This record gives sequence, C-alpha cells and structure tokens, in this order.
Amino acid sequence: MATLRAQLVEQLQALLGEDWFIVPTPTVPDSVNRPTLVVYRGKVEPLGSAPRAQYRSGFVVWVLIDPEQSEDLLDDRLETVGGALEDIAWAFQWTATRDVFEERWPAYRLEFDVHSNKTTTTEE
Repeated sequence: MATLRAQLVEQLQALLGEDWFIVPTPTVPDSVNRPTLVVYRGKVEPLGSAPRAQYRSGFVVWVLIDPEQSEDLLDDRLETVGGALEDIAWAFQWTATRDVFEERWPAYRLEFDVHSNKTTTTEE
C-alpha cells in the first residue's frame, strides 16, 4: 500500500499536471524553472474521539519560484495548489504563509492535516 505522502504526491500530480515538478522528499531542488512543490511529512497522532485505527497527520507543502520570477507568479501558483488541495477529500484546513525555502527560494508554506485509517493506509 502506498504511504500517505505517496498518495498525496500522486493526487497532486494528477490534479496539477505534468508541468509541475513535485519533490516527494525533503530535498532541495537545484532549480525551479517550472512550477515546483516540495512535500514534507509531519507527525502522526491518534484522533482522541475516534476509533483507535484513525489518525491525524500533518503535511507541509512548499510552493517555490525562482528569485528572478514575479511575486505575482507565486500568488498564482498558491491559488492553483490551493484549488488542488480542495479537490483532495482527505486534506483538511490548509493554511499558507509567505516564507523562503532553504534561504534561497521565495515560497509559500502550506500546512494542513489529513485524516486516515491506519488499517487501510501505510503511515511513514
């Protein structure tokens, strides 16, 4: 079974298209000459009021642009990724913060929770 991160990357790639470069591990890309996302996995916690097999975990997705590109482009990419996240049924309550990734790439840091059932989804 695929991990939650692999499922997220697969769904984002399907929603955003092949033009987007999605890095499924905490790796620093060499360049961002095409739309780029970096996906980090957060901690996994049991849902207190739910059956024991249900969990909440978090993700951080970085939306990057080249420093030479327009800030408006970054805003447009955030809107595109936000729309894709809204189409993923198990991604909840995302927030976006303007930031810089690895002190190099202008970025938005998107954070959100996912709910899963550990018996049907392999956790990382």
